[in-house]
Amino acid sequence: MLVAIVSVQHLMFGLARMWEAYAGETPFETAVFREREEAKAWIQARVK
Repeated sequence: MLVAIVSVQHLMFGLARMWEAYAGETPFETAVFREREEAKAWIQARVK
């Protein structure tokens, strides 16, 4: 399962990065982005 998190707020971005570190031991492939377009591109690249 792919999980893309988008946050422009510094606090939420930092919390998402911490969650991403913990999620590294799960079957989820997670990435955190500041821009929605970056997240969409990441998902599209992984789905193909």
